[in-house]
Amino acid sequence: MDESIPKESETIAARRSARLAGKIREAQGILKINPAWWSNGPLEILGVIFIFILNLYLVYPFFGTEAPQTKYSGPVIPFLSKIIEYIGSPWGITLSFAIQIVNILFFLLFPLSFYLFIKRITGRKISAFCGVLLISLPLRPFSGLRMEGAFIANEGPHIASLSIIPLAVYGLLSFIKYGGMKNLIIASLSGCLTALTSAFGFFALSLFAAISAFSEMLLGNG
Repeated sequence: MDESIPKESETIAARRSARLAGKIREAQGILKINPAWWSNGPLEILGVIFIFILNLYLVYPFFGTEAPQTKYSGPVIPFLSKIIEYIGSPWGITLSFAIQIVNILFFLLFPLSFYLFIKRITGRKISAFCGVLLISLPLRPFSGLRMEGAFIANEGPHIASLSIIPLAVYGLLSFIKYGGMKNLIIASLSGCLTALTSAFGFFALSLFAAISAFSEMLLGNG
C-alpha cells in the first residue's frame, strides 16, 4: 500500500508548481531588458562634466570682477572669502574679489547638487541630465536669473544657499527611505550650511523638507 502513495515530488500540486516556475523563468528570459547605452557609468560622468563646463563657460565673464556690496546673515561666505583672500594675498586678491570667487564656486555647485536631487527623486539619469541642462540655460528664470542675482545684484548669499538646498533634501529623502548614519550626516551638515549661509535659504529649505517628508510618508516610504 505504501508503494501506491505518490511521492511529494510526483503530486499534481508539485508538478503544477514546477511547470509554473519553468514558465516564469522563460518569461524572465524573454523580458530581460539590458540597460540603455546612455545609463552606463562613463557616459554619465561625461554628461556631468559637460554640464559643469557649460556652467563654467557661462560664469567665465565674471572671473576677475568684484562682488556687489551686500549684507550677510551667516558666516559661511565671509569665512570662505577670508580664507581665499589670505591665500591669494600675494597675487593681489582682495576681499571683494574673494567673495566673487566664492559666489562662482557656489554657482558651479548648484547643477551638480541638483543632478543628484533629481536622480534621487526620479531614479533616472536621463531625467536628471535633462533637468540640469534646462536650468543651465542662460535665460530667465533659469541660470540667467541666478547669474544676475549672484554677480550683479546683491543676492549672492541666497543664490549660494540655493546650491546647498538640493543636497540637504537629497540627504533627508535618503534618510527617510533607507536610514543610515551617512544620509543623516549629509542632511544635517547640508541643513546647517544652508542656515549659516542665508536665513532666507534656510526658510526655503524648511518648506522643501516638510513637503518632501510629508509626500514620502503618504507614499509609505518612510
